[in-house]
Amino acid sequence: MHPIWDIPELLEAICDFLGISDVAAMASVCRTFWWTAMPYVWRNINTFYKLMQLLPEDALSTIHDIAPFTLKRRLNDSDWARFLTHSKYTKKLCVIIADETSEDYLQLLPHLPSTPLLPNLESAELEISRIPESPNLEFMSLFLARTLSEVRIRVMEGYPDSFPALVVQILAKKIKLPPLKSFSIRGSTSSADQMEERLSQLLRSQQGLQAVNIDFGSGSQILEILHSTGQLLHLRHLSLRTIYSYCQFEQAPRLLFQELETLKLEGPPFFIHAVLDCVGSGNMRSVKLL
Repeated sequence: MHPIWDIPELLEAICDFLGISDVAAMASVCRTFWWTAMPYVWRNINTFYKLMQLLPEDALSTIHDIAPFTLKRRLNDSDWARFLTHSKYTKKLCVIIADETSEDYLQLLPHLPSTPLLPNLESAELEISRIPESPNLEFMSLFLARTLSEVRIRVMEGYPDSFPALVVQILAKKIKLPPLKSFSIRGSTSSADQMEERLSQLLRSQQGLQAVNIDFGSGSQILEILHSTGQLLHLRHLSLRTIYSYCQFEQAPRLLFQELETLKLEGPPFFIHAVLDCVGSGNMRSVKLL
């Protein structure tokens, strides 16, 4: 065994320099390197596609029909144990909500052990793409670890305007999210259709939020969301952005976020002035206008 494997700092440098597949290949032939490499590989799994490649094969295809026989495959407990040994290192994951991925997610539910799939997951990004009119989001239970503190929703182009609002409604009513510290939603102006009430409901259910980022819709819709949500007593960082060229505001009551430290605004001047008129804090340290 080469003495380099006894120097943790050098092993970390090698892992940073090589790609994940190369690191995994080296770990498979050197047990000493394995102890350093595997946590690195799992920490850098940031999409569900990479995760699926590491799941036990039985979880991906359980039944094969080959006439006149039906072959049923059982889950191998040792495979799951091996998977769960490493999955504790995964802390960030992007989950694509689309027709072609939902089947893969739902296929895992019957085989999910009592232990969470990713027990130490801290951040989940939901990428809303092509979804049916009645999306089945039961698979979200795969990713709702108690350690989850950040949810980011990214709305892609090319779907009916009501879909993002429907997903937010399901997250607010049917899925029990753990207490979050950070919430972010990004999308086009059109994606804000029917969103005000549903997003406000989701934010109201998360009173421990410390950071909120809203980047979609018109300025008046964003203000409506803030006022419908009411006070978030622990909010420290607020970022609001709109590219909509015209907004009409009514005189709104002032919102005092007592712990607010930073406020970032991007949009037309009248949107920025309207927000500054109604949002304030005695602890404000930074205001950034773009």
